[in-house]
Formats: sequence, structure tokens, C-alpha cells
Amino acid sequence: MNKISFVFRNKIQTIDFKESKFTPNSTLLEYIRSNQKTKGTKEGCNEGDCGACTVVLIEKNDNQIKFRAINSCVMFLPSIHGKQILTIEDLGTLNKLHPIQQIFIDEHASQCGFCTPGFIMALFAQKADKINSSKSELVEAVSGNLCRCTGYQPIVNSAQEISKITDLQLFNTFLREDLIDKINKSDTIFINKDIFKFFIPFSLKEALKLKAENKNAILTSGSTDLVLKVTKRKEPIEEIIDISSIQEIQGILETKDEFIIGAGTKIEDIYQFSKENLPALSNMLAYFGAKQIRNRATIGGNIATASPIGDFLPVLFAYKAKIVISGKNERTVDVNNFVTGYRQTILNPDELIKNIIIPKFSPNQIIKSYKISKRLNLDISTVSAGFNLIVDKNNNVSDILLAFGGMAEMTKRAKKTENFMLNKEFNEENIVMASKILLTEFTPISDARSSKEARSIMAKNLLIKFYQETK
Repeated sequence: MNKISFVFRNKIQTIDFKESKFTPNSTLLEYIRSNQKTKGTKEGCNEGDCGACTVVLIEKNDNQIKFRAINSCVMFLPSIHGKQILTIEDLGTLNKLHPIQQIFIDEHASQCGFCTPGFIMALFAQKADKINSSKSELVEAVSGNLCRCTGYQPIVNSAQEISKITDLQLFNTFLREDLIDKINKSDTIFINKDIFKFFIPFSLKEALKLKAENKNAILTSGSTDLVLKVTKRKEPIEEIIDISSIQEIQGILETKDEFIIGAGTKIEDIYQFSKENLPALSNMLAYFGAKQIRNRATIGGNIATASPIGDFLPVLFAYKAKIVISGKNERTVDVNNFVTGYRQTILNPDELIKNIIIPKFSPNQIIKSYKISKRLNLDISTVSAGFNLIVDKNNNVSDILLAFGGMAEMTKRAKKTENFMLNKEFNEENIVMASKILLTEFTPISDARSSKEARSIMAKNLLIKFYQETK
């Protein structure tokens, strides 16, 4: 049908790609910047690292409204179908500023002004989604926003003042749920323009059908990684199936024995859930990109890329997770059997990830995750690890799992080291010997992030750190 509809500037906007200058490879940022009245949204890095292009995305799923700050530079334009977009121009006017805008002025938090709209939109989204947000939560909300004038202290001061706002109506007044509800979100969207095809299914059954019929199509949900092929490498992606609107693969279900996480669940939602339920996962997700990225990226997308430095896989190894795969038949596999080689998985062309199952761990299990990177936030891991340990009443190791990312072509377990530690006393002497064995297990490569020698030392030190934290 070549059309998408969304709420923008208090109206339902429709883009007919057949007549538009935009293509399915265009980004939301390109669309916003094309509008003469919404130039406040800036293009900075164009890869989701600086936050200058931050806008607020309003979604309605299962009758729940979510305000999310997102990087508009890493969202394909068709993906905004059925959603509402707010930019800095929506919040206030010169004659009547929004309280957050006024606080920025009062606290002198804007210098050159280039980054300011992104900061304000990120803070707006945080307060709209959680009106009682604390200063620390607001500061975390802008961890993905860079200020090149180094005006961070006034911005932190602004966060303190913004935390005092208690009137939710100052945020909900911008919501146009009535318009969102008018948009058709049940009939599959098919955009066909020039060399491009873009599909948006609304059910798992339809997604599988499209995948079977379009074997060259690339699945995407958050697109925070995929879109960089277009924006940075200038590589057109001709066929895309966007599964971000499928409710069946979203959300978290807790049963007596396990947590079932939909593959399309946003990483930010998993992070918030894991704080009380899965501490090792929470520890890793605290440094997974910034909130704007976590608000779009999904767990299924991170796993399916099969990156050797992907953050999820080592900790999922430690939790002994399972992956549910949908296709002609549904099957469940252990996470350590899912990746078969560099950027390769057991997924068939007509399959996709449906759920990730994490068994509830017993009190005698010690599960930890670690990530080493050059920066605290917004950085790819150099070496990551997920460990699972059980010691008996005599302090002997009865079960151990040591998984590492960044040490090989895919996430791997240090099985020689595990075998050495099994049934031995969990003490410093044995850990030192185990760390020497660990040095022989992997043959990492040198790249822009680290030398191979440094990676080996990092892996060894993480094992020692694990011992020191759990002895």
C-alpha cells in the first residue's frame, strides 16, 4: 500500500512513499529535518552516540502508553507507523516555555545550544514516563547526550530542579491517544519503491509467512545496529521486515520456574525488570548503550546478530538460558548452541527468535557478569564475561560455567578451566592455577579496541575478580 501513518504536530500525518522523496531506507531524523518548523532536532554523529537528534516516541501497546526518548537518526522512517512523535518545538513557545525549558534557562544549562533540544527531550521523556523520577534517574536519562561545551554541571543542576516537578499533566497534555487509536495497526504494511521493499507485519504468523516468501529480507526490530549500514556505510538495504509491532514477541512473563522474555522486548524494559529479578543481567544492562538506544534495541536483535562482542550472550550463558525459535515448527535450544560461528546462528531462513527463557536460579548459585570497555557508557565491550558457580558445604566446586565474549569468533565457554576447577576447593591457589589455564584457552585477535595480549590478561583478571567478590 506504500503508506504509513503516524501522529506528528498534533495531526495524523501520512507518507505515501510512491509519491514521496523518502525511501524505506530514510531515517526519522531525515523526515524531521525536512520540515522547516522542526529544525531544533539536530544531526550530530548520525549513529546514535551523541543524543542531539533525541525525540520522544509515544507508543500504545496492550492499552499501555509509553513515552520513550529515542535517537531519530537510527530509526527507519516506516517504523514510526502507528506511533506519535514529539520534538522540541512541541513543548513550548517563546511566549510560553515548558517548565523543563525554563529550568534550563534559569540554570544556565544551555551554552552553544546545539545539544540542548536533545537533553530536554530525554529529560521530558523520563518525567513523562515516571513523574517521580529522582535526580540520579534523570542524570542517567541523559547519559546518551553529549555536550561539547562541557556544560554538564548546570545540566545536572537542572536535573535536580526537574526532579521536583510533580504535575503529570505537564506531560500528558501532549499525548494524542485519540489520534493514535485511529491508525490501522492490524493490516500488514508493504512499501515497494524503486529497489526497496519494507514490510511491517502485526502478527507472528504473518511475519513468518513474509520471511518464508522473502528469503533475502533482513529482520529488524529496533534497527539501532542495522540502520548504520545505510547511514555510515552508505549500503542500501533492499528488503526489510520490521517486526517491532508484533505484540506476541514482546513483554516479560514470570512463571514458577522461569522468566520468559519476548524477543521483541525493549532492552530498557528488560533492564528495569532485571533490577529486582536478575541482578547479573541488570549489572550488564546498566552499561548497555544509553537509554535512547535501550528504548529501541531488543534482546532478540542483540542475540541474532551473533556478534562475538555482543553484551547479552555471555550473561545468558551464565543463566543457562534457552532460546525459543519459531518457524514451520517451534523448537527450543540451549543458548550455548545457538551461535555456530562468526555472525552465524542455527536460524533457518524462514525462522525467527520468539522468546528467551531464563530459568530461576537457586540460592546456592552465584551468577556474575562483567564488561570491560574503553568508556563506561555507549561503548562496545572489549572483553565480557558471564560466570555461574555452585560450591558445596565443603567449599568445593560442584558446578561452574565460565563464558567469555571478545575472546574468540563467538561467545565461548572456557571448558578446560571449568574442568580443572570442578570438584576442587574454591580457594586462591586453585584460582591462580585456573587463570593460567585460561590463558591457553583462547586465541583472541588484536583490533582497534585492544591487543590480543591485553584481552587475555583481562579475561584472566576477570576470573580472579570473580573469586575475590565471591570467596
